[in-house]
Parts: sequence; C-alpha cells; structure tokens
Amino acid sequence: MDATFLYQDYTIRKLVADDYTAMEQLHEKVYHTTTRKGFYTNKYQHYDELLPPIIGFVAITAIGEIVASVCLVPVKLYQQKQIFIGAQWADAMVHPLHQHKGLGLVLCSSCMQYAKQTGIDFIFCLPIEATFNLVTTKLQHHFVSTMLCYTIATHALPFASVAGRLKLEGWHGSWVDTLFAQYKVPIQSSLQSFSSEYLTIFRDEQFLTYKEKMGNCIIRIGANIIWFTIKKGTLFIGDMIAPTEKDFMHAIAKLKRTCCYAGIRYIVFQTTGASNTAAYYSKHFKATASYKIGAFSFTEVLQVQQLQLTQGDADNF
Repeated sequence: MDATFLYQDYTIRKLVADDYTAMEQLHEKVYHTTTRKGFYTNKYQHYDELLPPIIGFVAITAIGEIVASVCLVPVKLYQQKQIFIGAQWADAMVHPLHQHKGLGLVLCSSCMQYAKQTGIDFIFCLPIEATFNLVTTKLQHHFVSTMLCYTIATHALPFASVAGRLKLEGWHGSWVDTLFAQYKVPIQSSLQSFSSEYLTIFRDEQFLTYKEKMGNCIIRIGANIIWFTIKKGTLFIGDMIAPTEKDFMHAIAKLKRTCCYAGIRYIVFQTTGASNTAAYYSKHFKATASYKIGAFSFTEVLQVQQLQLTQGDADNF
C-alpha cells in the first residue's frame, strides 16, 4: 500500500519519530490533560527495541498540524509452545475539531493493511472503548470477552491524594519505593499465568524489561510473584503467580498491609479469567464487568476466542 495519500483535506502518512512531540500536543487536546514531556518519545523508543517496529499512521492538515493518530504496537503471542507476532491498538486520538470525518476509520484501516503486509498474525483491542466500537463494527474484529475487575479496599488513609494536593508527590513516591523495595526481585525470564492451550501475550524478559522502563515493578511475597504498577493512589496488579490458594491469601494480606502503610487505598486486578490466580480472586472477591476485548486474526491457526489477557498486557499499563 502507499504509505502516504490524501483523504478529504488531510494527508495520511506513516508515523515517524519526528511526530512524537506533536502527539503530546494532540493528547492534550483530546484528553484535556498534559503528558510527561517526552512521553511518546520515551515510550516508542523503548518499543523500537522490540520486533517488529511499531505501525502507526497520522492525519495532517494543510497547515501541517497532526490532528489524528492510530498505532499498532507489536507483541509476541504464545500458544502451544509456538511464538506468533501480534499487535494491539494503541494511542488512537482524533482532535475534537476534526472528529466525525472518518479519520479514525481511515487510519485504522491503513494500519491493518500495513500490518498484513509486514507479517502480523493477529490484532487485538484493549482497553480503548472507542477503538473497540470502531474495529468491531467496521473492520471485522470479533468480540472476544469482557474483562472482570476485582477491587480490594485497603482502608488506608489517603496519603497519596493529600501528597498530591501539597505537591509532595516526590516524597510520597520515595516512601512507597522504600516500602516495596524489600520485596523487589529482578525481572523474571517469563511470567505466564495462563495455560499454554490459550493464546496469550508472551511475557518474556524483553517484554517485562520494557514494562519496567514504563514504571512497572515485580516483587516476591513468599512463594508469590506479583507484577504491578501504581497510579493515582491505586495499585494495579498486572498479573500474579500464586502456587496455591493459601499462598494467594498470604500475599494479598501482606500486600494490603503494605499498601495501607503507603497510603494506597485500592488494589485492582483485571483479567479475562482463565487462570488459577483469577479463580482465587473469583472465590474471595466480587467481580464487576470491565473492558471489552476485540480481536482479528489474519490466519486460521489463531482463533480469537482463545485469547486470554490481564490488564497488565494493555499498552497503557
């Protein structure tokens, strides 16, 4: 396909490194909030260490302003001891003044065509609702499942929010790091919680190293391995390996206690539900419906209904 073409009054072309700063400006217009300076540059430079490279398209006005973007971020997929190349939708943004003109569909369609040409086997969508609606209604993606969300209250005092209001985030962040440092372990060579019969993200050392660079952490509590990130006073578990139910309950109790000391008020875990850890959560905590997952397969070998994910597999985790 032609990587640059005209659509209505816009030029559509492939995303390049020089666009990353403009994407920060677009992010501010779309979400009415700023990103960290250099966020997209940092994010995509780390992704460039993965194979294959990111697939992205942008829409540009006649005066050179980027007003829409869509990306497909590469991931390795794993099933029955085989590795496949997949991708997930990410950073789909359309400037409010340029919405309802078909830009999202044009950019997504361009990404899919390019993905097929470059050997991508499978595409999935998590957790962008607008993109899910678009690709399932217009681009033949299939609804796979709805994630289950488990929220555990720690009953901590709101230290994180108070620190934010007092502009003491740095002090609070250092305190949290100190509390969790005793449990921190090196990057695992693999962190697979689903059975190999399912189609899952291959969380090898390369994948987990990228996640660590983006602010994730891996700790060990007893026999349990826990992968998490902390955002806005909430600890989000990417995934957890618990050998037994007793181990699981021990880890949750100690995690709640540490979060209480840290002023972290909630622990959240989201999953499609086909793992032992998910079964332990289901037995002891109440679930609510969360993100919808959509997927498209370029090959008959990979069936969309076999896909299993946790929130940690999402691009924005």
